[in-house]
Amino acid sequence: MTLWDWAVQAYARSGVARACLTLQDAHGQNVPYLLWALRRAALGPPLDAADLARAATLARSWEAAGLCALRAARRGLKPPAPGIDDAGR
Repeated sequence: MTLWDWAVQAYARSGVARACLTLQDAHGQNVPYLLWALRRAALGPPLDAADLARAATLARSWEAAGLCALRAARRGLKPPAPGIDDAGR
């Protein structure tokens, strides 16, 4: 199973999305990194602190380069805009 397939299945489990978004919004956590780290830990062998730090740095750079803007756009489309029905949105 690919990491993407595993992450989609994990995120769809009851309570996971809410927990991930709380960690992201209230604690500044990077959800893709957290999901990757969980999957990597399950597959083993364990990564050392330097590998985890490099992966965290890479995840943060992707977040800064585009994920924050995409997240803001997605969230901006969620609430209904005045005068625009769901089909139009």
